[in-house]
Amino acid sequence: TFEGGAVIPEGHLEIYLEDPAIQDNTRRRAAETRIDSDGKSKATAFSLAAPASATASPTLRVVARLERADGWLVARGSTQFEAGSPVYVTLNTVMY
Repeated sequence: TFEGGAVIPEGHLEIYLEDPAIQDNTRRRAAETRIDSDGKSKATAFSLAAPASATASPTLRVVARLERADGWLVARGSTQFEAGSPVYVTLNTVMY
């Protein structure tokens, strides 16, 4: 969802699992998916296939980034990952 219950702006949503406790940037992301936002929906459903090794980490989180077609970051949000439970991420507008 987008902050304040507003419509998610048009762009590309990149959603991934990230473990900030891992120092190696190449191994920090565990799973990833991309979804296009048409700028008309208030919520978007997604699914990620978490690797078995990733589910044991207590610092694992789901991160969502919304970028415009030109690559500018519009919004970002994250939440703690809990295996087997639905995850809700609220995108907050990025200020430059």
